[in-house]
Amino acid sequence: MSSNEGVPVEATMPQAADTTTSSSLLDLPPELRLRIYDYALISQDGFVHVTPQLKQPPLLLTSHLVRREALPIWYDGNKVAITILDCDPTLKFRAHLCACDDKEYHMISIRFRGRPHWTNLRAWCHKALRDALELPSMPVKCSVTRVISAALQVTSNVWKVNNDPVHLEALLSSVRDLAGVIDPTWLQDL
Repeated sequence: MSSNEGVPVEATMPQAADTTTSSSLLDLPPELRLRIYDYALISQDGFVHVTPQLKQPPLLLTSHLVRREALPIWYDGNKVAITILDCDPTLKFRAHLCACDDKEYHMISIRFRGRPHWTNLRAWCHKALRDALELPSMPVKCSVTRVISAALQVTSNVWKVNNDPVHLEALLSSVRDLAGVIDPTWLQDL
């Protein structure tokens, strides 16, 4: 009879040393973490495209340290691209997810597509006045952009002077009349 009789086979087998170790991103030197953040956060085309589903990258939500190290890389390595369709500014207001420490994101590219839409533009101006939102300055490339730029400039001036929505509405009415001379579509309520 063997001396191991009655002892489970597993107990008689030599045990392997536990060689598994856990590793964390935070265990790496800061220089390596920064390189990883570059690869993970800078988009291939250099743009963060603002969509209704835009959220900050999950990596920025993992820990306070990772956020503090990685957020500047996300901001500095990408530009924000917003395409506004039919003068609807909804996506412009989602760009707050790309704002750094309550400062407006410094590299925003805004494109306008679609047709003139006065109701949307008017709502945009009133929201900007009501919420004291920073309005973008835009290069004037086409008649739609000219009208949008003029309406936003009027809004900005009203905000600086008296922040009065009635005054804004009167001035926007004048802008709309002038816009209707350039393109009668601005006079249609869709």
